[in-house]
Amino acid sequence: TGFSLGAANIPYVTVTVCAPGSRTACVTIDHVILDTGSYGLRVFKSKVAALGLPAVTLAADPLATPPTPQGSAVECYPFVVGGLWGPLAEADVLIASEEANQIPIHLIDDSGNAASAATADCAPAAGQQVLSSVKELQANGVLGVGMVGLDCGSTCASGNYTGQHVQYYRCTDASTASCKATA
Repeated sequence: TGFSLGAANIPYVTVTVCAPGSRTACVTIDHVILDTGSYGLRVFKSKVAALGLPAVTLAADPLATPPTPQGSAVECYPFVVGGLWGPLAEADVLIASEEANQIPIHLIDDSGNAASAATADCAPAAGQQVLSSVKELQANGVLGVGMVGLDCGSTCASGNYTGQHVQYYRCTDASTASCKATA
């Protein structure tokens, strides 16, 4: 199937992604890289498009300075071979007999839509290589099973990315121009 990172022993797994609460609106995705250095599930948006997964939305905060509007959560995840950009969605995930219900997953944007392309600061964090296709990643996704239960700890929890790359954004519409760093 053309999956080869030019190195031996890349472990792949198969995952099943379902619409929250459903066991019939599901897709099984093979060739997902098993990565011990990252956290969470990332799959290409096109692989789960038929499920209509609900977006992870961030509530408005009128008391913030400046006030923040409601928006969709979007992630820029630097990865060893580049970076991954796209929205977060809620899904049920099954692997063998294990399941995790109503969890956020990262949908890698493979739409080719310039308006929703990665933000300008995502590319440098990704070593100038934001991966947006199965061919570029050489997999259908990444399953991170790191040893710590945090994706980026207090930096992401506070939204204070000073001196670091921005991992999470609040996007108020489909255009990257509306995306602002967020906790």
